[in-house]
Amino acid sequence: MNEKNKKLLNNTFLFLLGNIGSKFIQFILVPLYTYTLSTAEYGVTEIVLTAINFLFPVFSMSIADGFLRFGLSKDYDKDKITSICIKITMVGSVISIICTPLLNINSTLSTYMIFFLTILNLRMYRDLLSIRLKVLDKNKMYAIDSILYTFSLCISNVIMLIVLKQGINGYFISYIVANIVSIIFLMCNSEYKLKSLTEKSDKETTKKLIKYSLPMIINAIAWWITTAADKFMLQYMMNDSAVGIYSIATKLPTFVTTFTGVFNQAWIISSVIEFDNDREKKFYSNTFKKYVGLLFLGTTFMICIIKPFIKIYVSPEYFEAWKYAPVLLISATASGIAAFMVGIYAAFMKNINITVTTVIGGVLNIILNYILIDKIGIMGAAVATYVSWLVIAIARIIDSKKFFDFEIDIKKLIIYNILAIIQTVCIVVLNNWVGEIIAVAIFIIIAIKEREIFTEIIKVIKSKLSKKEKGKNEQVKEKV
Repeated sequence: MNEKNKKLLNNTFLFLLGNIGSKFIQFILVPLYTYTLSTAEYGVTEIVLTAINFLFPVFSMSIADGFLRFGLSKDYDKDKITSICIKITMVGSVISIICTPLLNINSTLSTYMIFFLTILNLRMYRDLLSIRLKVLDKNKMYAIDSILYTFSLCISNVIMLIVLKQGINGYFISYIVANIVSIIFLMCNSEYKLKSLTEKSDKETTKKLIKYSLPMIINAIAWWITTAADKFMLQYMMNDSAVGIYSIATKLPTFVTTFTGVFNQAWIISSVIEFDNDREKKFYSNTFKKYVGLLFLGTTFMICIIKPFIKIYVSPEYFEAWKYAPVLLISATASGIAAFMVGIYAAFMKNINITVTTVIGGVLNIILNYILIDKIGIMGAAVATYVSWLVIAIARIIDSKKFFDFEIDIKKLIIYNILAIIQTVCIVVLNNWVGEIIAVAIFIIIAIKEREIFTEIIKVIKSKLSKKEKGKNEQVKEKV
């Protein structure tokens, strides 16, 4: 295994370590929410958190994107970049408070405004400090922080929802506690001195940072529209209960989105670094090939087990969510492919291209949601999400080839997508043993086709184990 792949694999493993623990705990928390909050109450919490996700890039000015790109560059001082980003975020905090009267237009936000503003601002600073760890190549600390954050969230939720029975208020308090604990940990490990904020910022660097980051606000909003606007449209066109059920369905593709999210954190770093070195196309091609194989393996497996799983996973009130989960799973596959291209765009600093493709998907998502929710209800939101992400993925593949023509097996992508769609239709529409057999057969076909991946995974595991064993033997020899 060459040095490039080793670096990518090590970073992926570290991010996976942090995210698997955190996502696993969050996955366990879903049943807790379904048994302590009604579908309407859970819908309200999702509306508030979704609004935070929407306004987060606006008030933070998406400076985190610039921080990661410029912080990884050898041409800029990491401490000075950090100071500039924190100052910009502080301005965003003030603006968020000033804008409170405008936010009160939404009755749900108005009711929980204190929680909304507190979580929003804590997240902005936590995001910067966590990126600081990536910039410093302290990925182990980043992984530990992810676990610490989610562990704090879990404990707080248990206390607030089960012991103290605080309902929605308890739910939001848990998020505040988890963010505070994480920020304290990050500050202790970020190697950054607050007195650096008093130093004068370089105007030229500040301009470059803002110029790079501002277009990403539009991208983030368009991304939010593609992934979350459907919840607001469901609330408007249906009710809070529909939002609650749909939100549970969106939680089920967690294993796929965790994999794509973890990998792409490491991929963006490797893509930028390798771009600065030699831009070897073979590295990008091989990485994409293996990534797609794993993506469809995970998705098709999850679709096979989704219905029996959700029956034991959530309370009966939320069981209906199983119908929409398979569509959202193949949506996660499409979004994962689109996310891979972000690494290519980041390396070439083509952030405008990211924005344009995401905006196309966002506009399409709103149009499809408006048409389909009215006709087929919650399923309309799921279908709109899939189509939007598929369009974004296709647009980015075509666009990226204009400036970096690395090899992509288009035929394989089309066949795998068709198989995943057939599998979804069999599970949801047929809804019987025939559909299950066809779904399992499709998973087996892809597993056989991607059998080389299993061989490589086994090799990596054996390599890790042999290194540990070698380390233990050397420690024994030293003691002797």
